[in-house]
Amino acid sequence: MLALGGILVTSASAAPNFLVTVSKENGTVFVEGVSGAVKVEVLRNGVQVGLAEGTAVGNRFDVNQESAATECWDGFTPEILPGDVVTVTNGDLVDTVPVADIEITDGPVIVGGVGTVKGHVAGTPRPDITDLTVETRSESPVDFRARATGAGPESSDPAGVTGTLAYDDDTSGAFTATFQGFTNDQQRIAFLSSFRTSATLTTAGQGQANQNATSAVREDLAAGPDGCPGRARNAVTIFGWGSINTANEGSPFAISGVSNGATAVTVTVTDSKGTVQTAPTATPGGALVETWQTSLPAGALTGLADGRLTVAATYTVGGTPIRGATRRIRKDTQAPDAPSISPSGGEFTGSRQIDLSAPGSDIVFTLNGTTPGLLNGVPFLRPITLTESATLRAVAIDAFGNISPVAQASFTALTPPGPQTPQAPGVPQAPGVPQAPGAPTVAKAPGAPKIRTASSGAPGGRVTAIARWSAPAEDGGSDVTRYAVTILRIVDGKVVSRKVVTVSGKARSAKLTLRRGTYKFQVKAMNVAGPGPSSARSNTVRAR
Repeated sequence: MLALGGILVTSASAAPNFLVTVSKENGTVFVEGVSGAVKVEVLRNGVQVGLAEGTAVGNRFDVNQESAATECWDGFTPEILPGDVVTVTNGDLVDTVPVADIEITDGPVIVGGVGTVKGHVAGTPRPDITDLTVETRSESPVDFRARATGAGPESSDPAGVTGTLAYDDDTSGAFTATFQGFTNDQQRIAFLSSFRTSATLTTAGQGQANQNATSAVREDLAAGPDGCPGRARNAVTIFGWGSINTANEGSPFAISGVSNGATAVTVTVTDSKGTVQTAPTATPGGALVETWQTSLPAGALTGLADGRLTVAATYTVGGTPIRGATRRIRKDTQAPDAPSISPSGGEFTGSRQIDLSAPGSDIVFTLNGTTPGLLNGVPFLRPITLTESATLRAVAIDAFGNISPVAQASFTALTPPGPQTPQAPGVPQAPGVPQAPGAPTVAKAPGAPKIRTASSGAPGGRVTAIARWSAPAEDGGSDVTRYAVTILRIVDGKVVSRKVVTVSGKARSAKLTLRRGTYKFQVKAMNVAGPGPSSARSNTVRAR
């Protein structure tokens, strides 16, 4: 079994004859093949740190899940760490599942249709590569899942991407998954941080054990399902961004987390060279789930080297400092070069085809004089055909969201404009709506969409929430090309994280796969003139 968002441990041992799956980061346990009374314990150094007891339903017993067979952890959701042991007791049968140490260390990085995900698994000797699986999936707008295994190439759903997996050398536990065949849309989703990636290890123990790790770092892991206590653990859970790049490096860096009985929390951010930045001490608070927040001041991140940063916290509990689970975030402040424009401008008669190039990056362009960026402009998918005068501006955007300098070229038509040639299905004609000679009009940004009622997904399904809206009353004189959906995660009535996904200009809803929690949505419409104002916020929904 595989679940995003946590380390999974699955034990299918012959003696007890039941299957146990533990999601480390989610704090969930699934047990199949049981009946009657069931007890699940989490043990650390022989000490019980988590307990759930109840009765199986349909030969199944779940802990901290939204299902008919679920029970809650007693008191709070435990932190489950590598080295812990999960024990399941069903009558006279006892199964133990040791939690292994596997993690995603980098990725997905997708360039030129090829994606890579790097990770590491501990163990001496290291596990056989055929026991490893890496999966990457998108939340929205493309329903997509690709897998790579050490046993051979794996195809994706939908078809088009194949994945392979191998160790990086002959001795270490470092591994790399390689995915080939990503489309332009899927690559754009990657740098918008909509991909979620996990790795699974199957090892021999009392039977079979699967360990799963995820690279997602922007989600709040504190909340449990309806009716269950939240996670009361000592851990960093939320960052302000998915990665650190040129745009946000100089801004304050918000960090949040959860704790258990702590009176103070000190947070450090450390780069690969050992340079440390320390945030102001946080004071935990909250009733059901103890939480804390702090922030590195503006400019603090500029002194840290590019690469992987480790965010760790020290918790003062009963006067004693202890360490909890850490989080990692990638810093990359190397902006790509500006795209090349060919030809580089000039006069033309009839029509002129323009090509753009930026190896290793995506390209976004405008033809109305505005500056292109993540939320403004048209993705470059194929050569542009001009039939009237225009100023073309383009930027390259790399996998971490770094934006290049603007490349610009002016083209002057010497004859009246002819019929417009669409760039690609669903992409607006260039440079805009055909104009009558001598009476040009300039496209404006569209108005705000009207937000409609959002809803939760069906329990147990892949879609956990649905945002809905109506088209804006005014399109600004140019067709809406994309909608930007802002996902707002709400904790205690406050926004604790934001994430943006984009969908087609023809869409009126977005089906989202989100972690359990409470959300609201806002929507902007975009055309060749750029994004318009945001809609009102939606009603509150609980993803499930």
